[in-house]
Amino acid sequence: MTVNRVLILFLFIWCSGLACSKNPTTIDQEDIWLELLSLPGELGADEFAFGQGGEIFAATWGNGILISADDGQTWTSHNEGLPHLFLEAVLIKSSNEIFVGLGAPGDNVEGIFISQDNGQSWSNTGLQRYGIISMLNTPSGQTFVGGGFSLFGSGALFRSDDDGKTWQELNKQVSTSAIYSLAYSQNDVLFAGTEGAGLLKSENGGDFWTTAIPNQSFWSVIVNSKEDVFACASDGTLYRSNDQGLNWTAIPTEMRFGRLVVDSQDHLYMISLGSVKGLWRSIDNGSSWHRFDSGLPALETSTIAIDPKDRLYVSFEGGSVFRSDRNEQMTRARRVARMQ
Repeated sequence: MTVNRVLILFLFIWCSGLACSKNPTTIDQEDIWLELLSLPGELGADEFAFGQGGEIFAATWGNGILISADDGQTWTSHNEGLPHLFLEAVLIKSSNEIFVGLGAPGDNVEGIFISQDNGQSWSNTGLQRYGIISMLNTPSGQTFVGGGFSLFGSGALFRSDDDGKTWQELNKQVSTSAIYSLAYSQNDVLFAGTEGAGLLKSENGGDFWTTAIPNQSFWSVIVNSKEDVFACASDGTLYRSNDQGLNWTAIPTEMRFGRLVVDSQDHLYMISLGSVKGLWRSIDNGSSWHRFDSGLPALETSTIAIDPKDRLYVSFEGGSVFRSDRNEQMTRARRVARMQ
């Protein structure tokens, strides 16, 4: 047998047995999504939070707080003590302290409620005249909440140093109708995304605020593990800072940003609204984006969140909920590849 024939035979066997088969470390996007039990109602979840015991808490607009103890296979409502069921935000401080922020349907605003029995019942803990849109824990145990669309016609930012027993208003010098998002960076640096008043920054734990980026609305602001800060402006520009907000790089896009989240590998995931709506992903610190919604329904996305296992949850208007198990499947695929 000549050398050429040996080479051809080798290539044929290799291609038939491995190279032309599906790469075990490659997973199509359609394969990574698991559809969970739909939430009741038509609007989906406004926000997800994940309990220390593995529970999923969904704050919904019209169905109150929904809790799943089985990774989203079933949901139960727990609204005892809530004056209405229009929620904007949920925050878990510990298994004994969970906060929900009530929205403002019409003139009915009720502030922030706390549960001390893992979400089974709720009681008011202040700020009744505000709709609560955003909430944040800090490593020191402080709680920050952003209000909006209040009976006063303006938004406000509050801090509690005693687990919600009392609240201090912080940003009286800034006029805005809403505080959409909050983020914490090291050394007590805080960021707040506002309606029309730009991106705010505090370098002293919230006592005083300055304008980091002016004259825009910022729907979402987050900080990754390297302390890079990302802020989504309503005009489709993503702003990135590598020095805690001293300097910013503007990254123009055609997207209209909704919620932005980051996983443990510092990959970014973002909801885009408008004509290029859908779920998008960046693996290069926001410099470029690609769609990450193949296999998902073509519906308006209401929120996204990442759980402690790095799984991505996506909620849609209409109530559908999907979870990405990409990291777990990739781990299994790589284990199989090593065994072969």
